[in-house]
Amino acid sequence: MARLFGAKNVLFLTKKKAIDSIMSDFWDFGFDSSFNIIVCNNESMHKIESNNFDVVIDGAGPVGLLAAINLHKAGIKTAIFEKQKVRSNLSRALVIHAGTLELLEETHPDLLQKFLSEGKKLQQGHLGEKYIVDLSLIESKYNFILAIEQNDSEKILEEYFESLGGKVWRGYEFFDAEISSKKVLSNSRRNKSRKLTRHQNRWCKYQH
Repeated sequence: MARLFGAKNVLFLTKKKAIDSIMSDFWDFGFDSSFNIIVCNNESMHKIESNNFDVVIDGAGPVGLLAAINLHKAGIKTAIFEKQKVRSNLSRALVIHAGTLELLEETHPDLLQKFLSEGKKLQQGHLGEKYIVDLSLIESKYNFILAIEQNDSEKILEEYFESLGGKVWRGYEFFDAEISSKKVLSNSRRNKSRKLTRHQNRWCKYQH
C-alpha cells in the first residue's frame, strides 16, 4: 500500500510481539529503498522518535559533542551514539589551551563562559622536574591553560547540546553503515543486543 500511494513515511501499529518480525520483513524484502517505517504498539505511541538524521556521530567525547553543537546550530539534524549508559568519571585530558578558548569565544561565547567558570586558570607549567614554563607569555588574551577534567568538559558540552534540542543516544553502539549514492544507513545496537536499529542519514562521522 505504501508503494502504491507513494508514501515516504509509514506508521505501522501492531501487537508488541509482532514488531520484530515486521521489521525483519521490511529489511529482508528491500522495502527500505522505497519508504521509511516506524512500527510500534498503541502503548508506545508517545515514545516515537524520528530515526532520520543528517549526521550521525559515534562517541560522545569532547570532539564529537562540539562537532554536534556546530552542526546543530547550522540547522543540520545530528545524533550522537554513545555505548556507555552513563558518562564516565575517568579523564584522559586535563587542560584546554589558548587556541581552543579563542575558537570558543568566536563561535560559542556562552559556552566559553561555562568553561571559564568551571575550570582553573594556570599560568605556570612544568617540563620534567627542572623547567618551569611561564604561560603568561602566550600572545593571547587567554595567556594560561585552563585546567578542567575531560568528564567535566563532556558534562558541559552534553548539557549545552541538549539545551539546543540535541540528544545523546546513550546505551547505543554504532555498529556499521551502508553507503549509497543517495543516502547512508547507519545501524546501531542497544546494550550489546543482537537487534539492530537502522537510521537514515546524509553523513556519518566515525571516531576512533
